[in-house]
Amino acid sequence: MYDPNDSTPQFHTSGNTKLGLKMRASQQRIQQERREHRPKNMTNTYNSMQKELLSWRDKTFGVADPASHTANRSKVVYYIESERGEDPNATLSVNTIEIHLAAIVDLWRDQRNRGINSFPHPRIECEQFMDALAGKESKKKRDEYHDRATLTIGDGYTTVEELTA
Repeated sequence: MYDPNDSTPQFHTSGNTKLGLKMRASQQRIQQERREHRPKNMTNTYNSMQKELLSWRDKTFGVADPASHTANRSKVVYYIESERGEDPNATLSVNTIEIHLAAIVDLWRDQRNRGINSFPHPRIECEQFMDALAGKESKKKRDEYHDRATLTIGDGYTTVEELTA
């Protein structure tokens, strides 16, 4: 059974080199088909977000650092917190972060499939971060919309007055 927390690669050889190469090719073909049949907008979104991450990675760690070339848990949280959250006025919504995580997980899958990334699934580390962000977002919405009845049917109008106006 596949365990996403396991740090061993998804590809397991049988000891038979020829069979191992066939299994590897099959796995890569499936990954390629998945990418080709994905909606165009999703591909464009993921590509731009992955380029952002890779640019940040080169700027932060330096291009020469071989450890910087893989997507992993701690790097993902650090990236989202430092790069995406550097503007104090910017809204880091849970949905925005979910899209970034999906793009990063896609990059991780690609790296893992090519055999260059044996780190565990990056989303696992982000759960606490996402929970904290969701709580913060909920509090912000409560604070900003303290009177949720404003501009509604209960805002000093009756149904009859609204219909005749």
